[in-house]
Amino acid sequence: MSMMNAIRKEFRNELIVLREEKRQLESLVIKKREEITAIRMSLAIEMCAHCEKENVIEWDVKKQGYRAFCPNCGKRLMLCGECTLHENICDYNPDEDICYRTVEEMWIELVDIPLTIDEDGREYFEKEFSLCGHEFPAGIEKNEVWGWFNRHHPKGISYLINEFEEGSGE
Repeated sequence: MSMMNAIRKEFRNELIVLREEKRQLESLVIKKREEITAIRMSLAIEMCAHCEKENVIEWDVKKQGYRAFCPNCGKRLMLCGECTLHENICDYNPDEDICYRTVEEMWIELVDIPLTIDEDGREYFEKEFSLCGHEFPAGIEKNEVWGWFNRHHPKGISYLINEFEEGSGE
């Protein structure tokens, strides 16, 4: 075997080793990227509208929902970044401090508010109540509350009734 053939054979062997090392490194990079993505997906990074501090909290919206509280001031923390990350939409209205996710949470909480029916069949809430910080006065009729939900949810009251049966206030 000539010297040139020996060098070529050695070169081919090294090339095979290098290709295998490259494949292993690429596999490790993909695994690390997946780990980093999993870590990032477990964190919510949001600016608190109340104390104006940036917060990084471990949060899983699929398990814990979109209602969080600022670790600095304790007030409600809007998770708008999570909405845009998962659905590419944020309809937060700062004037009313509400978004469709808040409306859905309020709808679910409404089931805990006792509904009174008088002798004329009028359905109303006897006592004032608060849902996610939004106040409703004593004596407000069920239809008026449902109208509020219809105006504040982009899919309306029909969606809330059908999607979240437990929040109908009945």
